[in-house]
Amino acid sequence: MNMDITDQLIVRGHDKKKIKELHHDQLQEIFDNETRERILAFDALLQQEGLAQPNEDIITKASVHNISLKDYWKKIERNRDDSTLIYNLLGEMVREYPANEIMEFFAFVSSGTLFKSLEGMLQLKNCEYQEILLDMIEDFYKNLPSEELEFQMEHYTNVRNDVARLEFVVRVLKRQSKELISMACLKDIIRQQFFKEDE
Repeated sequence: MNMDITDQLIVRGHDKKKIKELHHDQLQEIFDNETRERILAFDALLQQEGLAQPNEDIITKASVHNISLKDYWKKIERNRDDSTLIYNLLGEMVREYPANEIMEFFAFVSSGTLFKSLEGMLQLKNCEYQEILLDMIEDFYKNLPSEELEFQMEHYTNVRNDVARLEFVVRVLKRQSKELISMACLKDIIRQQFFKEDE
């Protein structure tokens, strides 16, 4: 059951009578500001816990990699004529290294047509990986009311190029999925009780 903004603000603790007196634009502004504050509070909490620094990536890729960039490059060189294999290798690479680091490495070891091909494939694989992460985040938030889900996903879509941040959010959400499910259930119970009292 989706709630409109008025219902969501009332569930968040706003005075029912005052909320009912406001125009839709005013309600939307209150809702947007509160949701933005919640997102910023999450970022602040990460910084407070030492998991993030202001104006820095939330988390960097592991400094110890399963496969070095040089070893990936050897596989690419050995399979130069197999674009499907190279494309899959690039998919593995974007999960282990930041895309800009991979591009810098390719610029150092290749040139011309090969470099351009690798650059194009890497951009596609990086976008594909961003979409996978955004889908995972959206899946964790699927029980939120539609407006709140939309607002959350707009925030994460705006920072989609910060893959390390998206990866970190996915890890946090995986660890806290039980709490999130409990919160969603509690929210639903409160909503049901609220509407019962209104009848």
